[in-house]
Amino acid sequence: PTADDLQRVLRAKGITATSRVVVVFDQPNAFTRAGRTFFTLEWGGLAGQVAVLDGGLPKWVREGRATATGAGKAPVASSLVLTPEMRRRATKDDVRAAIASAGARAGTRIVDARDTVFYQDLRDNGMPRGGHVASAVSLPFSGVTNDDGTLRSREELARLVAGAGIAADDQLVSYCHIGMQASWIYFAL
Repeated sequence: PTADDLQRVLRAKGITATSRVVVVFDQPNAFTRAGRTFFTLEWGGLAGQVAVLDGGLPKWVREGRATATGAGKAPVASSLVLTPEMRRRATKDDVRAAIASAGARAGTRIVDARDTVFYQDLRDNGMPRGGHVASAVSLPFSGVTNDDGTLRSREELARLVAGAGIAADDQLVSYCHIGMQASWIYFAL
């Protein structure tokens, strides 16, 4: 959304500059939508105030935690003023610069968040968009998540990241098909 549209929605939901926002997803495979919401709220200026409920509502229910039905309490509109953090989005020029500096091993690392099948060059299998951005490493969104929609442990994530050739001080640009899978990688990392 535009910053103005996002601000309008968040104000209507009663979110303020000091709110703690917990993003909850309702199906085990809907975690990428939660990641996109997380990214969007951080981009909007709420970095450090947003979390994702690990495993979402399905895990919450499996654990026998309290739930409710109905509309709930109506939020009181806020006067939140967002300050979007434009550096959280990469431009074409940012990606081109990352590709150009890839050999130097300094700066930005491009992360392809799509499943490996898309990272590979599959044009011979009838996929017109096979392959990946030059110098990108593959870290599939599905690999950072367990089957039940929970995030893998820090240790498992560290092994995956190291295995993909990503260093702790790398600045990352993640991408995918439309932004959902890349947002989940953004959240996980």
